Amino acid sequence: MKLFLLRHAKTQKPGKNQDDFDRDLMEKGIKQCALLSDYFSSKNYNIPTVHCSTAQRTQHTYARIKNSLSSHQLHLHNELYLPSRTEMLKFVWEQKGGDDMMIIGHNNGISDLAMYFLDEPLMLSTGGLVVLEFPFESWAECSKATALCFDLYLPQVV
Repeated sequence: MKLFLLRHAKTQKPGKNQDDFDRDLMEKGIKQCALLSDYFSSKNYNIPTVHCSTAQRTQHTYARIKNSLSSHQLHLHNELYLPSRTEMLKFVWEQKGGDDMMIIGHNNGISDLAMYFLDEPLMLSTGGLVVLEFPFESWAECSKATALCFDLYLPQVV
């Protein structure tokens, strides 16, 4: 079973009266999404479920890559907005079954989760994707150092 962890694409700095939750993608982030979309199209991954933070930047990242993903269900979650590793673990462990899934979220939680499962350092840059593979049939079985890095993609915009 595979867990796709995607950090949202590059965003604007928060404006003077702008809430962090409402930040939008900047031009570099839009280009990262185009590269991600091409990457997903070339890989032909089967990801039946996508879980996404409700923040504007994660939803806009999803909107720009969704057509390159296989047929899937999207679920938006408030609890995926800036969660800790502990909150991310709880979220993963609560997922039913063992189908592959994607989480589109934020640092530090998303990178911390990857490092926990891999037991090695990994800090995802904006637009970064890591695909973790587990030898289990249930998300509840996943724990520290039980994943292998199946794929890593860091879109480079020039």
